[in-house]
Amino acid sequence: MANSSSKRILVCVSGSIAAYKAADLVSLLVKRGHEVQCLLTQGALEFVTPTVLETLSRRPVQHRLFGEGVSGTEHIRLARWAELIVFAPATAHLLAKLRLGLADDLVTTVALASEAPWLVAPAMNTVMWNQAVTREHVAVLRERGARFVEPASGLLACGEDGEGKLATPEAIAEAIEAVFNERSEPAGSPAVFQKILITAGPTTTQIDAVRYLSLIHI
Repeated sequence: MANSSSKRILVCVSGSIAAYKAADLVSLLVKRGHEVQCLLTQGALEFVTPTVLETLSRRPVQHRLFGEGVSGTEHIRLARWAELIVFAPATAHLLAKLRLGLADDLVTTVALASEAPWLVAPAMNTVMWNQAVTREHVAVLRERGARFVEPASGLLACGEDGEGKLATPEAIAEAIEAVFNERSEPAGSPAVFQKILITAGPTTTQIDAVRYLSLIHI
């Protein structure tokens, strides 16, 4: 049963070797009381089985846009259900599709149909991450309001060393909480800047017995 601070989170997993870390992320979010629904791209199915994520999330994993048992409006239902969409790991291919607004699978179609905020956790080879086109996709997505959990540096699955490792599940979970905390801050908070008049008595300069000059310090 969801608690009062429970949020509805879509965890979208794409085809990276780091996809196995999505299991730990889902487990953390469920332990924190959130409702988690996992969506997989076709590439993600090569790295993680739906059974693992279904067991941890306690919900059927979805990955098909069409087919038996999939309604024509399933993507709309998922888009409306989500309070946050998390892309972890987000491959270079997924970043490009999100930036362009392509909708050719369940993940990208739900993303395009939703008004929920996005949290993106990229994972890829260092050269791919540093390519100008990838950086451009990231910059554009940031401008549109997407939050990012920067990839870490270290030994990559390919054997090379550099930036591109998926951030830890703990770091992603903390970023998720930060998004919700930010959105829960009350609107119309008191103004920070106010005009204040402070007086400490007049400064006088005597002219004669009845006249003087006076300055008020503000």
